[in-house]
Amino acid sequence: MLDQAKNNPRLRQALDLRTSSDDQSQRILNALIPDTEVPVHRHPSSAETVIVLYGCIDEMYYDENGNEIEHFMLEMVFKLLLASFIQ
Repeated sequence: MLDQAKNNPRLRQALDLRTSSDDQSQRILNALIPDTEVPVHRHPSSAETVIVLYGCIDEMYYDENGNEIEHFMLEMVFKLLLASFIQ
């Protein structure tokens, strides 16, 4: 997925993990390359959970008028576990 993301003009690649078209969850694995930007979007009828497996991302939340109201830097989880798989 990382190679696909590197070659994608948007610098990201998604893998849909849903099992049917009736599944309205946001179960999608996203590979994001540095400098990619994900457009501001909403999921009015579902939640979105973000787990960073490698690297870090900035996540911003906006109000109805487009003003940033919260900003988080999310860093990778399971550093020790992941490091053993990468080496």
